[in-house]
Amino acid sequence: MARTVIDVDEDMLEQAAEVFGTKTKVATVNAALADAVNRRKRQAFFDWLAEGGLPDLTGPVPPAAEQPAEGADPKSATGEKATGRDATGKTPGDERVRDKAA
Repeated sequence: MARTVIDVDEDMLEQAAEVFGTKTKVATVNAALADAVNRRKRQAFFDWLAEGGLPDLTGPVPPAAEQPAEGADPKSATGEKATGRDATGKTPGDERVRDKAA
């Protein structure tokens, strides 16, 4: 890591330390640099997606009526809520393990 002497706005540095939860000037400056780089990379990725970067995954979204209800079992033909019970009405793990001392 290179040692660099720079003039920094102390008020901005203090505010940045609060935002990032850092204790030292070095940690605050490094956190701010990482944040700036990551934000630009995320924005570039979102721009790429908006331009059609993943054509097979960015098609139209079906209307809500065609999507399964929240909590519905996606494998269920009826779209009913998944209960985790089998045909007998038992849930996995219903069998109790008996205590060896009993």
